[in-house]
Amino acid sequence: MSDNGHIHSIIGWLQERPVGRAYWKVVGGAFALDTVWEICVALIGLRFFELHEPDRTGQAFAEWLGQLAFWQTSPLLIAGSFVEEVFFRFLPLAIAIVIFGRNATMRPYILVVAILFSVLFGFAHGAHPFFLFLQGVGGFVYCIVFLKVSGMRTQYVMRAFLTVWMMHATWNIGILGLSVLSGS
Repeated sequence: MSDNGHIHSIIGWLQERPVGRAYWKVVGGAFALDTVWEICVALIGLRFFELHEPDRTGQAFAEWLGQLAFWQTSPLLIAGSFVEEVFFRFLPLAIAIVIFGRNATMRPYILVVAILFSVLFGFAHGAHPFFLFLQGVGGFVYCIVFLKVSGMRTQYVMRAFLTVWMMHATWNIGILGLSVLSGS
């Protein structure tokens, strides 16, 4: 199968809107994938600090956790995830679905929009490549959930938006809980 065939298979899968238990499998699976990803990248980040700042590894990592905790504990915890989901998922993907969704040959461009806005999401969390890697991939997972839950149809984009917003807010609340428990 050519690369084009693989892309169309992915598009076909995304268009099968999950309902009932399938919905929860998509949401739970994506949340688990994102959690494992974030843990792995955090461990890589710790190793990065060990390699690049060996004299102050603990301090540098604690400073990074402190910055993370500051943003997670700010009053904008839920509102911040709402705004991010509007600008990095809802608007770009809903517009892409309207523009490209009607024509089967154009639907792969919806994935291009998802990748582009995932990169922008990563940059919005910090100019360091570490954040691009950490948040960009997590943002792409949210984009895939958005597209899957909407079935790439405009009539389901609000449901998709609410799903990814709740996932994002839940993730932020989880990070807040971890930072409180760790004393950061």
